[in-house]
Amino acid sequence: MISPPLNAARSQLQARLREGLAPGPDGGAPLLWITSDETDLHPSISRIQAMRFEEAEPDLPLYDPANLGKTMARLLVVKKNVSVLRKTAMLFNALKAPLSEVPALVIDADGRPVLPGSAMEHTTTRLKSVLPRAQHVTFAALEPTEADSPNTFMMWLPRPPGMTSSVDLVGDLP
Repeated sequence: MISPPLNAARSQLQARLREGLAPGPDGGAPLLWITSDETDLHPSISRIQAMRFEEAEPDLPLYDPANLGKTMARLLVVKKNVSVLRKTAMLFNALKAPLSEVPALVIDADGRPVLPGSAMEHTTTRLKSVLPRAQHVTFAALEPTEADSPNTFMMWLPRPPGMTSSVDLVGDLP
């Protein structure tokens, strides 16, 4: 998960995900959190070891149902920042594992477009190349009052209690 580039926004997103993805009474799918509410990604030996994927059937690829169903999903919430995304790519490179077998979903929660030719574009392209089975989704938190938004492609969700939005910060736009 890629958050907006502010520490507070990343921490808030991590906390909301942890709350929303908490295991239910049935136990739910196990998650291995690589980042915490307080700490962004800092590559370390323990994090590299945590990113190694266990395989029940080593002769089969990781994405095979025999392996994937027994492998804990890893979750990282990192800031949309060139140096942080470079560290993330370095972490994946340090695994020395066939990442071509790792299904990944990269969710860009920042929503701001990346300028073509910018350092951010090169960094996100590199990150995606490290994870060849990754799917990349971007979403934007737009206010429903924006007249030029493409309503045919969006669904407005109610704002969670306690969540800060742009209207709270700057008021309604003219």
